Amino acid sequence: MKINGRIKVKTLKKQFTEEFGLSLRVYDGRSFADDESTLASIRKGDSKGGEFSPRKNAKVGNFEDKTQEMFGIKIQIAGSDDSYLCDDDLTLKGAFEKDIKIIERKIKKQTISMKKSHANVDEVSDQTIVKTDTTSIVVRFALTKGEGSFPTISQLPEDKQTKKYIHSCMEFMCDEPDSFEIENMEILDNGLDGVTVQNGELTGHPKPIVRFEVIGDRNKPKDFLREIWTSSYKVEIPELNKDDPFFFEDHNGYSSILTVNNEEWSSDSDDEDNLDDEDNLESAWDFSNKAQELILEGNADAAREHIKKGIAVSENTSDLVQLAIIACHSDAEEGLGDKDWGRRLFEQAFDKADGFVDIKDIAVEICNDELLGDKTWATSLFKQLEADAENAAQLLEVASSVKNNLEDNDWVVNLYKKAEISEADSSDFKRLANNIARMNDKDWAREIFEKAVEKAEDSNDLNNIAESVADENSLGDKDWAREIFEKAVEKAEDSSDLKNIAEYVADENYLNDKDWAREIFEKALEKAEDSSDLKNIAESVADEDSLNDKVWAREICLKSIEIAEDEDELEEVKYAMEDLFSEDEIEEILNKKNS
Repeated sequence: MKINGRIKVKTLKKQFTEEFGLSLRVYDGRSFADDESTLASIRKGDSKGGEFSPRKNAKVGNFEDKTQEMFGIKIQIAGSDDSYLCDDDLTLKGAFEKDIKIIERKIKKQTISMKKSHANVDEVSDQTIVKTDTTSIVVRFALTKGEGSFPTISQLPEDKQTKKYIHSCMEFMCDEPDSFEIENMEILDNGLDGVTVQNGELTGHPKPIVRFEVIGDRNKPKDFLREIWTSSYKVEIPELNKDDPFFFEDHNGYSSILTVNNEEWSSDSDDEDNLDDEDNLESAWDFSNKAQELILEGNADAAREHIKKGIAVSENTSDLVQLAIIACHSDAEEGLGDKDWGRRLFEQAFDKADGFVDIKDIAVEICNDELLGDKTWATSLFKQLEADAENAAQLLEVASSVKNNLEDNDWVVNLYKKAEISEADSSDFKRLANNIARMNDKDWAREIFEKAVEKAEDSNDLNNIAESVADENSLGDKDWAREIFEKAVEKAEDSSDLKNIAEYVADENYLNDKDWAREIFEKALEKAEDSSDLKNIAESVADEDSLNDKVWAREICLKSIEIAEDEDELEEVKYAMEDLFSEDEIEEILNKKNS
């Protein structure tokens, strides 16, 4: 794969997963980048740009630094299920190999009965697991922040805009600890009572209580908490965010231990561990995390002192915003409820603000009724952002924030009109058209989509536009989408371009034209340059949302094996073969290749 400023965030993440089997998180400031943005459009600072191709032997940390250096963009590499961050010192190949083991362990754990929480011996398949040193730890998670595509519930049919339906689309995802083994897990309280639907919006956050039966050092329950606090609640609503689920997460260290071996526990239970914590507190982020922990333990005075220490070492707006949130949050489990102090900290954060992203973050937070709920101040900041916006992408960011936080539709429409006549590329126009279409102004949306087509620079641009034009949640014009897909095919430069087009053409949510998709896949095969290209096509051909043609996919996999040049390529194809061939078949094929 080649990474340059023209590539879309969505395409980069997809190609990265295809190439390395891992997930990629791409940020625009502190927030996740819009999938339709190009890297160039979210570039920060004086980055040099250019193009580079990552290799499997590159270290995770080096790859992240390289992207920051060239494009001024923060990225993080995560496991294939996006539930944890990869070790910076591992190579991309090594991170993938570790990920396979982690996923295998998770699958194994899922087969263990959650109800056998005190048995000395569990039977799992044909294996016997002997518990030698099991500790029962009950954890209360406070999943207050999130990552991914936040679902707009108002876009659902009315009969599905219910608490019951949304809860049915939510799943607790437990992270896998490194130095402990989870033998059993029991969800005592799903923590979803506070997650509800109000005025077409999802509100609240999960607070599940989970009992773990753990093998490891029974004297270090806090170490266990550190290793699983990045667990999450996945929100995957098929009609809204199937391809990019939202994850409620604990970004701030709110999660806490309630009991250990059925006895009440506090961090004071491990004095040595507590001293280590204090010795290791250096940054504002460290002190804010400790303050939140103390709040959960009911020690407000100590939490206040830690916030003060965090202020003293704060370096930027982000630090002060985080401390302000803890100072003034009205939920007794999440903050001190000191609105005056919180306001002063937000004001300090504003004084340190360095550009668009910092000011937007402050405006969004002060709107929150659990913080300041100051719509007037937020409105003035959003107006400042509108006046200072340099391009369509920034105007669209303001519009999104105004819509979600102030619900001022007239202002949103005016921002869209400004974005239409400002400096914009194809992805900006596409995003604008999507937003307008979802406001049910199809005629105006069509005009903007036409501008997006005119601005399209390559096959990927056209493919992304056609996808939205075909989508019933956007314009829903299948005939026009077909014309745009045809242009995308004409402009396709390589196998990957054609494969991506074929996937959308085949998908029932877009064109659902399996015959034409097959023709495009055949063109992709003709342009395939190496084993990796063939492997990627095979996976798409086999996908149930695509052709679901396992027979043809097997044939393509075998061709991929034939031209594989090294062990790395063979390992990639082997991974793709697991859903298409039996273990015996794979072993026979690989033995034949190596003979």
